[in-house]
Amino acid sequence: MIGLLVMLIFLMLTETSLMRPLDGYAYDLGMGYLSDKQPNKEVVIVAIDNKSLDELGAWPWSRDLISEATWQLAKSRPKVIGYQLPFDAPQGQKALESVKKLRGVLKKQKVLKRQVRKALKITTEEINTDFKLASALRSAGRTVLAMPYLAGGASPADEADLPTYLQKFSLKKSARNNEGLDSQLAEASNISPPIEILSKQVGGVGVIESLVGRNEPARQLPLIVRYGDYYLPSFSLVLYARYRGLTAEHITADPAGGLQLKNEVLADSQNPYLYPRFYQKIDDQSAFQVFSFVDVLNGDIQASEFRGKSIIIGITAERKSKLLMTPTGELMAPPMITAHTLSSLLNKESFRIPVWADQAQKIAIVVIGLFLMFGLLRLGRMSGFITSVFILLLMIGAHFMLMRSESSWVPSMAAVMTLVTGYLILGGRKMVDGRVGAIYQALSAANRQLGESFQSQGQLDQAFEKLSRCEVDDSLLGQIYNLGLAYERKRQFNKAVSVFKFIQDENKNYSDVADRIEQNTQISGAVVLGGAATTATNATLILGKDGMQKPKLGRYQIDKEIGRGAMGMVYLGLDEKIGRTVAVKTMMLSEEIEADKREAVKSRFFREAEAAGRLNHPNIVTVYDVGDEEDLAYIAMDYLKGKDLTAYCKKKSLLPMSEVFEIGMSIAEALDYAHQQHVVHRDI
Repeated sequence: MIGLLVMLIFLMLTETSLMRPLDGYAYDLGMGYLSDKQPNKEVVIVAIDNKSLDELGAWPWSRDLISEATWQLAKSRPKVIGYQLPFDAPQGQKALESVKKLRGVLKKQKVLKRQVRKALKITTEEINTDFKLASALRSAGRTVLAMPYLAGGASPADEADLPTYLQKFSLKKSARNNEGLDSQLAEASNISPPIEILSKQVGGVGVIESLVGRNEPARQLPLIVRYGDYYLPSFSLVLYARYRGLTAEHITADPAGGLQLKNEVLADSQNPYLYPRFYQKIDDQSAFQVFSFVDVLNGDIQASEFRGKSIIIGITAERKSKLLMTPTGELMAPPMITAHTLSSLLNKESFRIPVWADQAQKIAIVVIGLFLMFGLLRLGRMSGFITSVFILLLMIGAHFMLMRSESSWVPSMAAVMTLVTGYLILGGRKMVDGRVGAIYQALSAANRQLGESFQSQGQLDQAFEKLSRCEVDDSLLGQIYNLGLAYERKRQFNKAVSVFKFIQDENKNYSDVADRIEQNTQISGAVVLGGAATTATNATLILGKDGMQKPKLGRYQIDKEIGRGAMGMVYLGLDEKIGRTVAVKTMMLSEEIEADKREAVKSRFFREAEAAGRLNHPNIVTVYDVGDEEDLAYIAMDYLKGKDLTAYCKKKSLLPMSEVFEIGMSIAEALDYAHQQHVVHRDI
């Protein structure tokens, strides 16, 4: 049940995000050991670093600096230039408006000379930095702008307003039902689109998540983002498409085919994310070539460094950029993460979650659950530990092997935690049970010794109390069975039933306990001499049941009834110690008799036995023993074979007169002897 419960809990957890941190940690661990591949050499970074800020001043700069650097880069004929910079607001608008107003005023006054008009035109061009940058972008070839977005709930369709000039960069929706795809996509609640004058001069615009409030490592990056009714490609994806000479029109997304760039499948519809590979540093330096922006601006970098390359321009200075944690544990600026992502796409080395990953993890959880339910507790402590560790290492090994050889990541921490949690609970329980078992065995041994001691002393109740607390085995059941027989011999049939039922509960087929329970139950319901239930003079012991041990009074085994008197019965008994047959005369000491009278009757009975015991005459029966047990007092005396005189008290069977006188004389002699010993019979 514990194994089943653990299995069901972790099966349910796979449907939630509670295991995501552990899965992420396992992914990071795998990434740390798999960062030995080389990055794509065609990816370079032009960094707005501390050196550039120190020489060119605080950010933001005038956009004519960006345009000037763009002209420098365009000369080297790169494959694509990506601008991971904010261009969501025009620059220098107030100054430009002021110059336009001045030109209007001078024109109306007809004092606008040629020299003044030329100076104003030059001033306007110098101030209009957005125009300069737009011109540079148009001449640079393949260029891509970044469009930051805030992650969150998708905006309603009537509120998700994508500017018309940007709609050509969005993906065309498939005619198929996209609900399944929509539920998996990252959603943008707000976007910061680049201004129109710049957007019209580039070949692509891609979204990139704003890092405001993000604390998770950059493990997975969305390839497309849903903004209302629009599908927007990511900045890295557009860079990759432009590198291959393709545009947003070549990017398709639908539930059946997944996410594709022309004929290349980038991700399936169930998981439209990219898991980039992060490459190892070289001599504690970035895995990619990084050039300072100011060096590019000053022409200090040879054009060959950028020829045919993919260039990413972005801010890397820590004082102006929020660094993001990566799976390898390294903090990176956003342009550096884009470089790793683009290199993963170019080298086709990004990781994927296979479509069968979720099903595989659930199957693993079920298999581990079955092991916990039916296998673990059947193994010894050490073999259970070794088997569990082997399964754990097998899962971890499969995790690393798939990441290394197949570039596939199968989240498996729910299965791992199923095994670890189940083993800790069941193994801990087994350890506790072992210690408790050792204590129980010690207590059992002590109770058994006490029970044996009590039983040897005839204290049957105390013996049964101790023995019933012991660890049950065949030898104990045999000892308790003998205890039940002892209760039978003492005519304590109800207690014998309890003892035999205890044995039956442990082993219903043990010996003849079923028959003994039935026989003792019948006997205990019948009238038993001396029992508290009756004081009838015809009450007697129940004897003669086949297979039952005969009851005992003291040391005398009772065989059968041979007579009865006013106060009790006379039984034929056997002294087992010396093999002598005796007559056992009993007197009932019923609890219905008041305590003081019961003691008086008992005392008188014993006085009779004592008096008879002092007499030694051939015509007086010999008294051997006297005692009491439970509700009976008894006298053991010599057993004389023969029959009573009742048969000779009828007219047809009277004894001869001579025998009558002879019997009378024998009795008289016995009475005479008794009187001489000061004993009066009082019942002749």
